[in-house]
Amino acid sequence: MTRVELMFLHLFRKTVIATAGLALLVSACGIIYWAYAKYSPNPASYADRVSEFRERLSVSELVRAHFSADTTLVREVKTVFPLPKNYVVTPSWNSPFKESYQDSYNVYLTAMFDVSYNRPRLFGQLVNRQRVEFNSEITDETASDEKNFWVFFGSLFVAYVDELEKATPKLVELKKSGDYASSFKKLEEDDYDRAMTWFFSEFAAAVEEVDQEFLEREVLRLKSSLGLIVAASAFAYFILVMFFFLAASAEIHIRRISDTLDSSKGAE
Repeated sequence: MTRVELMFLHLFRKTVIATAGLALLVSACGIIYWAYAKYSPNPASYADRVSEFRERLSVSELVRAHFSADTTLVREVKTVFPLPKNYVVTPSWNSPFKESYQDSYNVYLTAMFDVSYNRPRLFGQLVNRQRVEFNSEITDETASDEKNFWVFFGSLFVAYVDELEKATPKLVELKKSGDYASSFKKLEEDDYDRAMTWFFSEFAAAVEEVDQEFLEREVLRLKSSLGLIVAASAFAYFILVMFFFLAASAEIHIRRISDTLDSSKGAE
């Protein structure tokens, strides 16, 4: 066996070893991906995000959305309109049209714009016009707490209306100061119901974000089999490469034995 042949055989064997190692690594990564896609936990459900939703659907965020970002009020909005400490409420939820909710909202409307809802039916129509789509698979319609989507919604709705009523004196004070006339003008949109339509718009957006997380998780789970396919293919390639490695090693060994025998015959 010439040195050149021996060199190429050694190079081939090292290439096979490197390729086999890479195939084994890819196979391991495929298995890890499959396990992650199959068994990683689901995102937090609606019920697990009550506090997160309440923060987002607060009077301070209402103000932040409608007032200029460079004003002192917006910079200190959480101090001016602090979130109540006991803000997670699970009401005895029957309907969003209860007169007590309407009365709380009327306190805000009357003080701010000198208008009000004098009929529960009209207030009900306002709420009923706001459509919110949600993933029914991550809510329990039989539950009596926030695991039931409508109780979850009711919790947030009641807390927001209650907070809006309590924040009304401060809002009236700020309006009378005349410093934020253009911003308060925005709150007159939607027939003075901007505070309510904003709530539903933000609520729908937050619900959609949760649903999107669950959708992405489900897509990942459906793709889990891809990890196994990659792992199996890489492992099969590893077996094939190892066959060539053994063949190359056997060839080198046989050539050496043949060269040794030829040398012995020449010596005789």
